[in-house]
Amino acid sequence: MPPPVRAVIDAFVAEHHVERPFHKRKRDRADPEALARRGPMQQDRDEMSDPENFIARWSRRKREASGR
Repeated sequence: MPPPVRAVIDAFVAEHHVERPFHKRKRDRADPEALARRGPMQQDRDEMSDPENFIARWSRRKREASGR
């Protein structure tokens, strides 16, 4: 970085920077009812993660894109 640009940035940081203490946030506890509602969606996700289904889907979309 060129020295004149660095000097401007250093002056800006010195004037405007405010030191803030770090506060680690805790995770929210899982909501069992929300997890139960996700049941059917999880099954769809498992089917998509199957490598054979992924390759078949990719192949079909590739053929469709090429116009065949």
